[in-house]
Amino acid sequence: MKTELEWWDAYNKIKHERIENYSKCTLSNAVLSMCAFHQLLSVIPCFFRSLIAHDMIRLRGYAIRYAIDLVEQETDEDMPFLVESQLFATPWGQKRFPDNLNNISGAIFGGSKRLEQLIGK
Repeated sequence: MKTELEWWDAYNKIKHERIENYSKCTLSNAVLSMCAFHQLLSVIPCFFRSLIAHDMIRLRGYAIRYAIDLVEQETDEDMPFLVESQLFATPWGQKRFPDNLNNISGAIFGGSKRLEQLIGK
């Protein structure tokens, strides 16, 4: 079963018929689309160098060159990096955020101060 994401549907309608779909220009749709964009940037290997250059990756002690090689070679080694911006944080690698938001800790992802600010801990 195919499910349409509300923000994606709104984006397409606004893109093609902006005036007729002005009511779909909501803060919720804007934030959800920015979040999706962040998640895409976070997992596509060709963006990894740029994310490092813009201080958006917490490497957890890995050397930058080693981390780049791991990502660009697409190895199976678990790389518990965290990609963060002022608004969003996305884990890179096999480690994921827990289902219960109360169990998220910046310490799990290399002592991330940004993540701790985002979750209020």
